[in-house]
Amino acid sequence: MDAAAEPVTQDQKFDSTAFILRKNAIWSFGGVGKSPYTRNLRLLPDGRIGGYINNNEHRWRLDPESLTILDRGGQPTTLFDRVRINAEGRMTLTGNYTGAPGAEHYLEEHTDPYGIATNPENFKIDQHFSGPKRRNLVIMGANESSLHHEWTQDIADADRNWDLCLSFYGDPKNYPPAGPVEYTSLQPGVRKWLAIHAAMYEGSPFWEYERIFVLDDDIRTSWSDINKFLDICRELDLQLAQPALKPGCAITHMITRQSPDTLVRFTNFVEAMAPCFTSEALRLCISVTQGGYYGFGIDHLWPSILGLPEKKIGIVDAIAVDHTRPVGVNYSMELALAEERQLFKIYGVNGWAGRDVLGSVPAKTVTDSNDTRKIVLVDVGAAKGLQQKWANMVGNILPILFEPNPAEAQILQGKLSAYPGAKVIEAGLSDRLGAQKLNITNYFGCISILRPNAELLQDYKIAPLFRVKSTLEIDCTRYDVLHRDGLVPQPDVIKIDVQGYEYQVLNGFGALLKDCLAIELEGHFYELYEDQCLIGDLVTFLKKFGFVLRSVKQVDNFDGDCVEVDAIFTKNRAFINAAAPQIREKFRRISDVLGVPPY
Repeated sequence: MDAAAEPVTQDQKFDSTAFILRKNAIWSFGGVGKSPYTRNLRLLPDGRIGGYINNNEHRWRLDPESLTILDRGGQPTTLFDRVRINAEGRMTLTGNYTGAPGAEHYLEEHTDPYGIATNPENFKIDQHFSGPKRRNLVIMGANESSLHHEWTQDIADADRNWDLCLSFYGDPKNYPPAGPVEYTSLQPGVRKWLAIHAAMYEGSPFWEYERIFVLDDDIRTSWSDINKFLDICRELDLQLAQPALKPGCAITHMITRQSPDTLVRFTNFVEAMAPCFTSEALRLCISVTQGGYYGFGIDHLWPSILGLPEKKIGIVDAIAVDHTRPVGVNYSMELALAEERQLFKIYGVNGWAGRDVLGSVPAKTVTDSNDTRKIVLVDVGAAKGLQQKWANMVGNILPILFEPNPAEAQILQGKLSAYPGAKVIEAGLSDRLGAQKLNITNYFGCISILRPNAELLQDYKIAPLFRVKSTLEIDCTRYDVLHRDGLVPQPDVIKIDVQGYEYQVLNGFGALLKDCLAIELEGHFYELYEDQCLIGDLVTFLKKFGFVLRSVKQVDNFDGDCVEVDAIFTKNRAFINAAAPQIREKFRRISDVLGVPPY
């Protein structure tokens, strides 16, 4: 219906021939008589639903007498067969919800709070072509000191598969900037995302490109890596993607840190620092960038707007870039976060989208077939590095270390060069996904996700070491989730030093404990940390997976009281006796290192 349509003051039957979707239309969706579930639902051109992620509302289709909403299984859930048009020509559709007798849903059309740019004068484009137009576009805000000047030019200019556009915000006397560049625009005082919005105006030549790769000015990379990244995006048909970030650089969201054993991880988040869109995806997402002076929050809306297309959003681990400037260095975090809250309010969302890995494409198998005799050692809480008894096993072990502190993780990685295939995972292990607070104590060996039990500790000389001086938010994951995604191998032996958090870590291994051969951990007979599980709880839990307690050694830190112990668990005799010869041999070698007699 166009805006000049005659208002309908009462419901009329739905007529599919009169149902014309505006390019920028979005819809409020909810139950009749109730507040909307969302004010951001979009009917995407390919028949999917964007802006609202729910199994009941996954796709849409036009039938002769209804707009039909389908669930993830393809079954109709709501049939919108009545329409009303207001004085501005906007539709309100109502229809019966199949999930509950008598229940009705509505769709109320309204315009996007923001839109595509319409004035080309806000981004005057100067062209500097020396050859034919390439397939992709790289666009970035830049000045005289931006790091694109340092990009390694390791391929010939003619071999680039991307043209470069610089939105120049430096000194006007230095415009146009020097260097290989196809487009420039003088944009003094204009921040990145407002400039990008202005550049992607209706009719812009940039819409002719297959993909638009938007980079911050503090990214260090190379010409060949940009080529490879864009080729991978094309090969996998990624609608929204980003390169991974190199370990040790400025990382805001841990999910963006490179996973070296995958080609790409499919995610529900891509950071605004270096996103790459297909032209079609950017057309759907460009409007929200109009509200992005700082760019905070826009990246949490994009995957939802695109309807989370399966295996079409991801982080390309095959290519990692160096992000050199930490968040909030050159702008006000307070104002940036206020902008984010305002954006979420305008679009009627509650907060951040998830930052989850939904699948992956492995770059290679985690261990080669020639490495099956190696003992896979998973060391959780590995700040001090490998124990000497394991470090002596060079050539016979594959260490997988977990350390959530970025600086410590980088140090650990440097110590593992003698162990082919070894890796350090910069995350905490738990039985749930997401951020958790780590309690930083006076002594690093007392640090824990759990808070120290001050009431118990007050009776011991060691108590001052447990005092919490700060907290640190860390990213946590489950081991079985990492294994599912091809990032880590099946463990043979697990060593845990997490100060009272042992149960949660073990629970996060899930069914992988069935084939694990041994576990070494610190346990407690008393609650050294608040709400922790005690050694008896761990014995009961591990018994379900065929483990028996083989050794207990008192840790004498508590004035002679037996509060803390080093405990060793192994698989029981029946399991080992029934195991294949190579498993029994591996168990023999593990038992020898741990100092317990083999069966």
